[in-house]
Amino acid sequence: MLLETFEMLNLAFGYKVLSRAQTHERYKCFKEGQTSVANNECSGQTSTSKYEENIQKLWKVIRSNGRLSVCEVAEEAGVSKTMCCMILTENLGMHHVAAKFVLFSPNEEQKQNCAIVIKELANCANADENFLKHCHR
Repeated sequence: MLLETFEMLNLAFGYKVLSRAQTHERYKCFKEGQTSVANNECSGQTSTSKYEENIQKLWKVIRSNGRLSVCEVAEEAGVSKTMCCMILTENLGMHHVAAKFVLFSPNEEQKQNCAIVIKELANCANADENFLKHCHR
């Protein structure tokens, strides 16, 4: 029943849902008759708001330099490597390629940038017949 509850919450709230451990803890409390979590003492920010901050930090790091390794992204954003991997795959829709992540599907800006680069390369290749001889692997 707990797994079904977690899956329903995940379906309803996506990445904003509590972790499985937090869901289990709350589920147990409610099952034991507790009707509110207001009495539970929490210090500082909620885990959800902290998680949102981490998502934003990682997105900013990835957008500034998409060629960083997972360890470098995690270090720059100040999160653990495990948290970094989870957020990049589950929340930001990226796929793991070697030690780096790549966007699953490019957004409009990336598609336009790619088209511009391709046109520039085609123009260079058409203007200079030796252009491809100068390209290195």
